[in-house]
Parts: sequence; structure tokens; C-alpha cells
Amino acid sequence: MRMKRKITYMVISAFLLALSPLRGQEAIGPLSLEDCRRMALEANSDFRNAELDSLTAADNVLAYKANYLPKFSLVGGWGWSDYKLEPSSLKSYVPAEISSLWSTLTGAATSLASSDAVSSLMAGLGIDMNSLLSRDYSFRVGSVYNATLMAMQPIYMGGKVTAAYKMALLGQEMYSTSMTRSKNEALTEVDEAYWTYLKTIELQDVADSYLETVEEFNRQMEVAYRNGMRTEADKMKVNLKVSEAKLQKRKAENGLRLARMNLCKRIGLPMDTPSLDVSSSLMPDDNALVNYDTLDISSRPEYDLLDKQVQLKEQQKKLIQADFLPQIAGIASYGYTHGMKFMDKNVIDRFVFMGGVTVKVPLFHWGEGARKVSAAQREVDKARNTRDNLGEMMRLELLKARNEYDEALLQVELMQESIAEADENLRVSRVRFDAGSETLGDYLEAQTVRQKAATDLVEAKANCRLAYTKYLKAAGKL
Repeated sequence: MRMKRKITYMVISAFLLALSPLRGQEAIGPLSLEDCRRMALEANSDFRNAELDSLTAADNVLAYKANYLPKFSLVGGWGWSDYKLEPSSLKSYVPAEISSLWSTLTGAATSLASSDAVSSLMAGLGIDMNSLLSRDYSFRVGSVYNATLMAMQPIYMGGKVTAAYKMALLGQEMYSTSMTRSKNEALTEVDEAYWTYLKTIELQDVADSYLETVEEFNRQMEVAYRNGMRTEADKMKVNLKVSEAKLQKRKAENGLRLARMNLCKRIGLPMDTPSLDVSSSLMPDDNALVNYDTLDISSRPEYDLLDKQVQLKEQQKKLIQADFLPQIAGIASYGYTHGMKFMDKNVIDRFVFMGGVTVKVPLFHWGEGARKVSAAQREVDKARNTRDNLGEMMRLELLKARNEYDEALLQVELMQESIAEADENLRVSRVRFDAGSETLGDYLEAQTVRQKAATDLVEAKANCRLAYTKYLKAAGKL
């Protein structure tokens, strides 16, 4: 019956996919578990956000790596000042002998300029002595503007640049691990939805088969009742079983509808998708537990995040230490300056290069650095304790998941034996019932036992599939 239904689904799917433009009205399938996993990752917003965070972390790594390289800046400015330095004010800036000599020469030049002979001589040479002596020899600031290209190269920053870069690398790795964790969560959810959907399909098959069995038996009972071979009480007992079988079928149909809607939601399909076919079998594979006797959780993303947190705290401590260590940087600049006038002519009008080194050496901070480093070390110890404690809890979780999977495999084997026994018990009961050596109640009970054994087998197979997924997740191998 299931194979017939699968073929019907495939035919309907091909027809609707070819004719219907509305995705919500398509029949989808058949889908394998890997197909659903891929679709779930594409539709899961948490996983997509984790991918974006990982890309952001990669950009941060490149940004912090740039701190090893020189920084270039273009600096410009303009200013104006009314500051003026008169020649008479120069006396306070030059030695007394030069000031006295300047006064003597200025007086002599003034006397010579006033004589007619010198005036005639200067006029013959085209020199106006009075104009020369009356010029403004003051120094003015006035309008000044500048444009400079500056470069700064860190030489030694106390290890701050290296610590910040390593923290960025750790951040990138942590975001990548978070993406893996989000992926595992999404895969666990879609696995549960997928196997639950297969379980409801098989439960519906069991319910259909049971209903067909009791309805066929009811028809036989009706014939026997009309022929006077069975009492009305017997007829009512069988009718009650038919009603129970119909109720079980309705529950199975409703469960199948809900399971299909849940799976569609997980894999990004419209929840009103009318048909969804799957290609996997609910029967567990012969999955061998990898490293069955070990409790290695090193590949689990949750543990990796805790370990990275310890490393991050260690780099934060180095970053704090760097604030209290010497820092050395090289500086170079090349720019153009225009401004400052003497005798109404610009004094500075050229390109200038300058280079140098800056050194900062912290001397005394009243123990601030030692206390901050000590506090940072305690944060490292706390992160390490948290990692070790939660690591032990993860090992216990792995052991529990491993045991549950082992028990689930055994349960499938036991349920297979039980249904074989229930089939044989039902066959023998029917023979005895037909021979009149067994009551109707006993035969109906045998039918109930067989139906329950079939239901339990379906549940056991689904639980085994889910237990294996949880084991892989707990071991970090999903």
C-alpha cells in the first residue's frame, strides 16, 4: 500500500510541478533526508545570520591586521593672526652689543642720508634713501595655510597590536563555530520533523491495515449474526472495535497532516503544501557507533566555543598589559606651508619634510596596571573553570545519548520479535476461534495486541532514528 501511495504521489507531483505556477499548490517530492537538510539550512534564519556574523568577523580580522601597517593622513588648515613684531622689539631678542651696533649704523645712515652730497650720490644711483629708511621692517603673521601628508608606523606598542589581531582571529573562529552550532541545531530540528513525518505515514498505514482487518471481520460477523451463529453481544463487540479503529485512523490522519506542515515549515515550503513525498525508510540502518568506547567532545562546537573563550580572555589580559608597557612609533610628514610676512613678503612658501620617533614610557600609576592584570587573570581562570565543568557535563550528555541509541537499537529488535509473535498469536487465535475453541473476546484481544505491536515497532524505529541524530550532535559529528 505504501509503495502504491508513493507512486501516486510521484505522478501527482510531476503533473502539478509542470502545470501550476503557484508553489503553495505544488505536490513536492520525493525528498531524501539530505534534501530536507539542505533546504532547511537555506530557510533557517539563525543559520543565515550566523553566516553574516562570520563574514563580519572576517572583515574585522582584516581591519585589525591593518594596524601593522603605516597610517597615512592628509592634514590641512588655515589661520589668521594680527600679531606683529616691530624692529624696535628685536632689542629684547638680540645681544646688547648687536642692538647698540644697529642703533649706531641706523643713526649714521640717517645722518648721511640728510647730507646733500650723499643724497645726490644716492639719487644718481637711483636709490631713494628716505624711502629706504622709512620702510616697514616689521614681521607679521597674517594669513597662514598648510597642507601636509602624514604617516605613522607603529614600531612597538607593548604587544597591543598583536593581541588585538589575535582576538579578531579568535572572534572569526568563534563565529564560524557558532555557525556550525546553528547548523547542528537546524539539522537536529529537521531530522526530528523528517522522521516524525515518516512515523506518521507508517502509523497511518498501520491504522488503515487494522481498520481493513476489523471491517472485514465485522462483515463476517454480520453474516454469522444473520445466520444465527453469533449473538448480538458479539456483533456489538466487533462494532466497538470498528469504531475504535476508525478513531485511530482519524488520529493518524490528523497527525500526518500536522507532521507534514511541521516539515514544510522546517524546509521552507508553504505549510499548505497538499502533498509531500519522502524517499527514505524509517527502518534504522546498521550504523556503527564511531569510537563507541570514547567520550571525545573536542569536535563539538559548544566545547570549542568554551575553549576559544579561554584563549580570548588570555589575549584580553595581554591587551591590558600593553597599556603599561613602552610604546614606540615612527612619524613622517611632507607638506606645503604658505604664510608669515616680513616687509610684506612671504617668509614661508615651500614644501617641508619632517621625520621622527615618538616614545611613551609609563612610569608610575599607583599599581593600576598590576591590579588590572590580576583581575584579567582571574577572568582567564573563571573561563577555564567554566570550560572544564561544562566539558564534563557534555561528556555525560554524550554517554547518555550513546546509551539511548544503543537501547533504541535493542528496542527495534525486540519489537520486531514482538510483532512476529503477535502475528503468530493472531493466526493461532483465528484458527481456534473458527474452530470454536476460543472466545470472541480472546480473538479481538489478539487483534489488539497485534495492532499495538505494529504501532510500537513504528515508534521504536522513529525513536532509534532520532536517538542516532542526537548521538551525532552530542559527539559533534552531525
